[in-house]
Amino acid sequence: MFSPQCINFINTCLTKEDKQRPKYNKLLEDPFIQRYEVEEVDVATFVCTIHDQILQSSPSPSSCEQPLS
Repeated sequence: MFSPQCINFINTCLTKEDKQRPKYNKLLEDPFIQRYEVEEVDVATFVCTIHDQILQSSPSPSSCEQPLS
């Protein structure tokens, strides 16, 4: 579901030892973040895709496919 680069970035952010965890300016230099400085991303479609995958595994009848009112 998530790219290896995404997983690596998240794991880096979640480094428990604060002395070993990169500071914000270093995290912003991560290739995963840098990639999206130039690449356009459709966040709404991504969120709906993930949302629908979660809903498919649960008994709830709602979906992102329903129009917003």
